[in-house]
Amino acid sequence: MNPIKNVDILIQQTSNFAEGLGEESDFRKEVSQLHESLHMPCVLAVAGRVKSGKSSFINALMDTDLAMVGESETTATINIFRYGTPNNPDRPVTVIWENGMRADVSMDFMKSLQGHDEETLAKASKIAYLEIKIKNELLRNITLVDTPGTDAVVGKDGDEHQQITERYFGLRQKHRRQTDDFVNRADAVIYLVGAVGTSSNRRFLEDFEDNTTNLSALTAIGILSKVDVDEELLKRRDEQAAYVAQSMKEHFYTVVPVSAGLHVMLNTFDLAQFQSWQTIWRTVPQKAFNYLMRQESMYMTEREDIIAALWKDSDEVPLTLEQRRSLRADMPWSLFRTIANALYSHTTIEEAMEELNAIANIHQVRKVVTEQFVHRSQLIRCYRILKELKEKVMQMRRKYDSDQHVKDEIVKGLIIPIEQLQLNVEDYDQRYRFLRALQEDKEKWEQDEYEELTRLLGLYGDEDRAGLTLSDERRVYWQIKSRRYIDKRMREIAQYISENF
Repeated sequence: MNPIKNVDILIQQTSNFAEGLGEESDFRKEVSQLHESLHMPCVLAVAGRVKSGKSSFINALMDTDLAMVGESETTATINIFRYGTPNNPDRPVTVIWENGMRADVSMDFMKSLQGHDEETLAKASKIAYLEIKIKNELLRNITLVDTPGTDAVVGKDGDEHQQITERYFGLRQKHRRQTDDFVNRADAVIYLVGAVGTSSNRRFLEDFEDNTTNLSALTAIGILSKVDVDEELLKRRDEQAAYVAQSMKEHFYTVVPVSAGLHVMLNTFDLAQFQSWQTIWRTVPQKAFNYLMRQESMYMTEREDIIAALWKDSDEVPLTLEQRRSLRADMPWSLFRTIANALYSHTTIEEAMEELNAIANIHQVRKVVTEQFVHRSQLIRCYRILKELKEKVMQMRRKYDSDQHVKDEIVKGLIIPIEQLQLNVEDYDQRYRFLRALQEDKEKWEQDEYEELTRLLGLYGDEDRAGLTLSDERRVYWQIKSRRYIDKRMREIAQYISENF
């Protein structure tokens, strides 16, 4: 099966059918534009509430610092990342203004959008979006969109500056409208959910459920961000991610816990620096370490009597306030505490770094994004185009409510073939994902099982699997296996085989 080719054929058939009916040129032009869209990169939107860490996450995902991170979680605009090289290295950002004009600008211009004054807000209100080209392998098949997010704060705080916002620019509504629009027009989405289960996060998930009718678990993943904000949450991050995934299983393929800020820190300093910190921390008595790490104010205590008491039974020299300040530098408290805890609790630097990388977990996000979006980018784009094509055909059909013959021709000639191709693409996609899972977990299967499954799922092409069916005995075998396997993916594959062959 060639999904792109088959969708292209249906687009042409729809255009020809519309021309035969004498449809207006605008309608035929819209249908023809779907052909161009079909061959464009898959659009992956990153969305989340303000302060959910979207920009930090994008920087970590692409190992870049182009997504601006600031006091107000600045994404005052839509930021679109595409594969390529900027026209002018000194002006790597292209501004697309609301009036359609374009201009290449420096990173300083992007930084200037972080202010809260009226001049900055006025500038942001006139921008449609920013475009950043970067040669990142992730972007070869994907266009990444960093959205402003819902409830975007456009002043020092949203309530205090609400009048300024509404009177001059309406940025709050613009941010919400832009985010909803891009998320719903995206082929796939990464949704950042705060690590703390606050009422605002619950509303955010409800908003996601209400406003993402075009997305499904096949085209959306959740990110449990900033898992380092609380020590207890950090310990339960996998459990909490699993809970959110289960709660939103109709919408998220999976939910991955991450600390993008920690990933940036791990890439900012070299191993020798972490080794040096570990050497210092390992000299601190357990009682003193526990006290200092309890909260920021305790770590920064100026009371010498408390420090002396904490080191009372130790031969080591206590850490002075100046030494403690130097150790922390300008690291956010939660990240500093997380790093210090890992360095202190492990005897070797290798073990400590392994734990820290597991907490950052960006490697897992990249794996999921690659498997779910990059490798499936053409299929995801086909999903989207088929849905839009069907909507346009249904729109055309409604114009002929009084002509049963034309309505029947539209249903028979277009709607039924589109729906059938949608089913075929979904089945092709499912088999594709199962084949990848089979190859990754080959050692988990018996050799004869593996060979049978790869043949049935079409490893050697659709022609080889044409007409393949299971005997009653083999169907029962896979039904039983689907109930006995502990591994979730193995259960899913066995169930699919028993139900479809």
